[in-house]
Amino acid sequence: MKKIGFLLLVIALLVFGGFVVDAKTDNTRSLKLVVQENGGKSTSFTLYDKITAVIIGVDRYQTLPAKNYLKYAVSDAKGVEEVLRERYPISKIITLYNEQATRDNIMKVLQGDLSGVGPDDAVLVYYAGHGITRTTQQKKLGYFIPYDGSLEMTEMHKNISMQQISSDISPLVPAKHMLFVMDACFGGLLLSTRGIGVEPSHKTAYLEEITREQVRQIITAGGEGEEVLDEGGLYGHSVFTGRFIEALKNNKEFITAQELGMELEQKVYGDARAKGHKQRPQVGKIYGTGDFVFVPDVEKVSKQAEDEAGKIEAEIKALENLKIEAGRRQDEAKLREIERDRLVKEAELKQARLREEAARKDAELQKLREAEALRSAEGQKQQEKEKIERLAYLKQQSKKMKAELGSPSAALGLDQAQAEIKRLNGLIAKINGDFNGEMEKQRASIRGYYQGKIDKVEAQPSRDMMFETEADYNTRISQAKQEADILKSELAKQASEIEAKVKADLAGQLQALEDQKAAILKQEFQLGPKDIIWKFEKYDPESEIFRISITMFNEVFIVWVPVPKKKAKEYYQNPDLLIAQGAVSFTDDGGISLAMLALQGPAGDRYQAGIAGAGEVYVAGLFWQKKDDGIERNWNKAISYCQSLALGGSKDWRLPSKDELSSLVDKKYTPTIDPVFTDTKTSYYWSSTSGAGSTDYAWYVSFGNGYVSSSDNTYDYYVRCVRGGQ
Repeated sequence: MKKIGFLLLVIALLVFGGFVVDAKTDNTRSLKLVVQENGGKSTSFTLYDKITAVIIGVDRYQTLPAKNYLKYAVSDAKGVEEVLRERYPISKIITLYNEQATRDNIMKVLQGDLSGVGPDDAVLVYYAGHGITRTTQQKKLGYFIPYDGSLEMTEMHKNISMQQISSDISPLVPAKHMLFVMDACFGGLLLSTRGIGVEPSHKTAYLEEITREQVRQIITAGGEGEEVLDEGGLYGHSVFTGRFIEALKNNKEFITAQELGMELEQKVYGDARAKGHKQRPQVGKIYGTGDFVFVPDVEKVSKQAEDEAGKIEAEIKALENLKIEAGRRQDEAKLREIERDRLVKEAELKQARLREEAARKDAELQKLREAEALRSAEGQKQQEKEKIERLAYLKQQSKKMKAELGSPSAALGLDQAQAEIKRLNGLIAKINGDFNGEMEKQRASIRGYYQGKIDKVEAQPSRDMMFETEADYNTRISQAKQEADILKSELAKQASEIEAKVKADLAGQLQALEDQKAAILKQEFQLGPKDIIWKFEKYDPESEIFRISITMFNEVFIVWVPVPKKKAKEYYQNPDLLIAQGAVSFTDDGGISLAMLALQGPAGDRYQAGIAGAGEVYVAGLFWQKKDDGIERNWNKAISYCQSLALGGSKDWRLPSKDELSSLVDKKYTPTIDPVFTDTKTSYYWSSTSGAGSTDYAWYVSFGNGYVSSSDNTYDYYVRCVRGGQ
């Protein structure tokens, strides 16, 4: 059984019709609600003497198997506890988590500790854990499961029923208002109303009535028979809890429980539906005509704004220290990144200071609102407009600074860049896997739904020879086929829509990561002589080119460097006269690619290597396809294949001539070609040269024995393309 919901008290910020609201305590410690209407008249309502919160969260259960444990119930309950402590005037918070949340302990708190609250107090009870509904002959009964509870029908006495909540617990608690919020779904809630009747209002008469009258209210995260999502909501919580905490954090004035329930019902239903799930929160009253009201503590909110500013100041100081350290290393790229981050943090500090100042002013002004109206609705709107404009300006300035200071990837060293590419590839692969898994899950659900209908339609019985003519039978089969075709078409359409939606979402998720990787892949990292180990392999006096092997980062690269014959022998005998300089870049998978190599002579003479792109080999002034595609084709198709090849960022590929292809033959190897050409077959490869005396023949080279000959051009041979030369 899945978690059905959490019991949450939710109070969110809603401002309507020009009211100004104040929460304060006088010397009797009571919490008051001050409302200033459009006409300027202020009215004060006493809300509560004190507010007590009971927060219960259960992940693990004493008698349930591990498969029935929950992942986030306690985490969600602690998240609610945290936001209540940080932002609201709660006099006392009682928490029961996992092993503490036994039936005896819960009943002691609900029927013992809470019996001492006052008649003008408010009580919030929050439960996060399993819920269950049992059907009897007379009615349905809902239960929530304590740590030592049970799912067995014969052991329901170990749980706490909604009947007990309604008849035994609620009447014994002397508080004026009591709100149960349960992230669980139950039957048998025994509600007198389900949010139907008087619409919630911020008018004075309505607020005066609901703050005076008693009430016992309840909000659950889902309805009877629904499984409540245990994860996937805001801030890493459940869908229901995430929306609840969002409302608590955004609340600046007040909200009633009825308004809260309506807001949660709409938002949670929409969130769950977007995930292909049905979950609709239930809201109602056990009895009473009042309405629970929650007002944030302005002093706590102000202090939170100050703490935020202090944290950002500490981050800026740390960035300043990093800047000094980076300066010692003369790392200009790192300095730019740190300076960029410092400026961004300064912009955030400005915003935090603005929020701090605004919160401080709000706290001071709210102390005066009980006597008179300080602002009109128009003034509030203007202030909000100015805040939005200031925020937009700061964001624009921050964006401008980021653009001027360049990309953080510019600060990466060689090892860091390689690690970052591999990290990004891992993230991209994980996101791809997650999205593709979700797409397949959704498509499987659709297929299961439609395939059952299709199978049923297609499973037509054979002709009833007694009561069905052949024409009747053919008509039935034809109609069934048409119906099945419609279902198949609808299945294909919905599967296609799911794929398009998931792929669009995936592209949006991956774009930023792909952009970061592309920025790194465009860079070239300079290398000095100490980074490059090289040696002469051989010299071709006809093309006047040296074959050179280079060892870097545990990899060997082969390049060809043109050196005139008059210098070649001298440098071959004295290679220490040449100084190597180079640059590398990275391949898409994080591998090293040689981007540039040059040998500098003592007389200022410089010899630049021909550097092949990805999938290429540079030999004797020509760029060759490093690895053939392993497909045999006739001569005309071989020519077309090379002309259409796009490799190493180039499209000027062609089929090599007989002389060019035969120049690769090296009989000390098997196949008879330098091993730098990978996966070469000991077989025939086409050249572009036509056969002597006939256009129906063409020359080929065998890399099995180095033999060169011609044959009928309709035969199928392998292909290795070339570019450059001619």
